[in-house]
Amino acid sequence: MLANLLGLRLIVWAGPVPLPTSYALLSAIEQIEVERNADDTGGFQLTLRAEKSVGGEFDLLLNPQLAVGSRVVIGVMMGALPQWLCDGVITHRELQPSPEPGQSRFTVTGRDVSMLMDRADVVMSYPGCPDSVIATTILARYLAFGLIPMVSVTLDVPLPTERIPLQRETDLQCLLRLAKDNNFVFYVEPLGFGKNLAYFGPDKRLSVPLSPLRVDMGARSNVTSLSVRQDGSQATWVEGRSFPTGSPLAMPVIGLPYLPVPPLAAIPTIASRVRFDPDLSARSVPRALAAASAMQARSVSSSVQATGTLDTVRYGAILKPRSLIGVTGAGYSFDGYYFISKVRHQIGKGTYSQSFTLSREGIGSVTPMVM
Repeated sequence: MLANLLGLRLIVWAGPVPLPTSYALLSAIEQIEVERNADDTGGFQLTLRAEKSVGGEFDLLLNPQLAVGSRVVIGVMMGALPQWLCDGVITHRELQPSPEPGQSRFTVTGRDVSMLMDRADVVMSYPGCPDSVIATTILARYLAFGLIPMVSVTLDVPLPTERIPLQRETDLQCLLRLAKDNNFVFYVEPLGFGKNLAYFGPDKRLSVPLSPLRVDMGARSNVTSLSVRQDGSQATWVEGRSFPTGSPLAMPVIGLPYLPVPPLAAIPTIASRVRFDPDLSARSVPRALAAASAMQARSVSSSVQATGTLDTVRYGAILKPRSLIGVTGAGYSFDGYYFISKVRHQIGKGTYSQSFTLSREGIGSVTPMVM
């Protein structure tokens, strides 16, 4: 049975309202790919074996659970609790007919549920509303889609006589812009069964580390491949200009030094480039400072990246973006803890691998050992 992959049970719900898929549809799945990013939207792709019915049509094309716009929830059962990989919406379908029996393939592709907030441009003003109120108002429109808001309070309350916040983009673009203006992050995380957490707030990197990745350690190694690189040209100082309230003279704005919590590298990468951002002049001084600091932090926090693949059964756990994970066996410069930036899950008949991208702000471990 395809739903039992080397002891891992596959969970797939689909439809206009997500419901468990039939055994026939689950058996037709050849491969599943799910990608989740810490700093971007994720997506999924299902590849299914397609067969014609007596009338000459491919039955999968008529299945409402696989129609464009349907929701797809994907998870795996490891132990007693399900691990949710994706909650998304189908955006593309592709049929590849073949003259060979059993070789026709039907591919379904989609983005995570945040794409529901990226379908229509909205023009709206929010007089006297701080950014947290704006974010809450936007997310309230999607409660019916299972989005549960978690919004941190912002203290910058605009006076209507000085500035009226405007939205002239999609709801997703607006939330990402507001997060950047406050040195926040915005992301959507699947909770399962059609529910998702919509987080708008400070970037939280404190978490219980996952089981470490071990490389070049003989029988104890649990990764298939691992490559680590440091890009010194990526770290950037960000500066610009901003106009204080009521003043015709601009003042310089420089991003604050990046102070990661927790620090992951003993020797942080020193920024070697300076970037002037003209867009900062359209923001107030506090918002320009927060935006410059956020851009600067993103450039430094990923100056060291590790990429690789692992076999999920051998490793024994699911990697989650925005979690901490240790690496050991790569030498002092690249051993230690990292932040998981991206994970790609590839599930097939008898196989389940995960490709990952880890990042941190420099070289050298801050801990004597990795647990």
